[in-house]
Amino acid sequence: MLRTSLGDGHAVRDAQRVYEAWNGESRVYLLPDLRKIYRWRDAHHHVGALAIPAECYDVVDVLHVDSRGHVVGPASAWLFPNGVDGFLSRVVAALDQERVSTVSPPPPRAIRLMVPMVRKGHVVVRKGNAVLEWVELPFQPGPLVPFTSINRRTMRVTATWPPSGTSVRSISPEAESEARYGPLRWETLDGKRIAVSVRDPTRTGLWMQLRFPQPLERFFRSDPGLDDATAVLDARAIRRLASRDRARALDKARAAAVPYVGTGTVPAERLYFAQAEARGGLDAVWLLAQDWGLPYPARRRPKRSRLRADHPNGRRP
Repeated sequence: MLRTSLGDGHAVRDAQRVYEAWNGESRVYLLPDLRKIYRWRDAHHHVGALAIPAECYDVVDVLHVDSRGHVVGPASAWLFPNGVDGFLSRVVAALDQERVSTVSPPPPRAIRLMVPMVRKGHVVVRKGNAVLEWVELPFQPGPLVPFTSINRRTMRVTATWPPSGTSVRSISPEAESEARYGPLRWETLDGKRIAVSVRDPTRTGLWMQLRFPQPLERFFRSDPGLDDATAVLDARAIRRLASRDRARALDKARAAAVPYVGTGTVPAERLYFAQAEARGGLDAVWLLAQDWGLPYPARRRPKRSRLRADHPNGRRP
């Protein structure tokens, strides 16, 4: 996803549209110029694909986690090479040992995203598959976070959210900052692009890029934001709570995951076997069926060494 946070109204509404339209596809394209829903088999990535009309461009990869912690979906072998348990152990180690850092490179002019080609409100289809193209989306500034201290000797600054005088707990710093200071526009000062509040031009800011420790960094298709940093801080707090009250920590973790995690069922032939066939042909399907203990037609036995390469997650489900 380009928008990793569901803090703003556009993202919440688009997420609802995805939930309502989804029918087991592994990749969902959100396209503002589209007039109706399209479904097809993505020959480029060997997954079922869905395109829906939306308010903003985005691409959502749907990952399935089974009861044994195995993950299936686009790039699942790269994102979760050792399943959910292995991923969580690496995340815990990263949260305990590393911090979110910041760098200040020149902000990009645009973000490139590969999506289905839309012409006159319809997806362009050739030989049963959607034609993909690159689109460039303007890189928008924001949000603004005020500095609360500046140490000129160490060249370190401290930014705090919410601002002093706010009594309510922050839920989405990005949406709250937008409501307080936005909208923002880019201007140039001394050769550098800065963000300026349209509402109050005296409010300006430099663009800062957040950097997350691995394995979290690879999950961001675009630059992570304040809401993502807040989520990391919340995860650390839950991690500390788990050492004292495991049940309460689990409740807090489940509550935090509600907007992003759902439960459901998908036929095994769609989730596992279709991807195996697309990548390795019938040999991969037969090997997978044998691995599961399912009956399959007698024929020349394929080599077991091919199973890892042909299975959609590179391992037994």
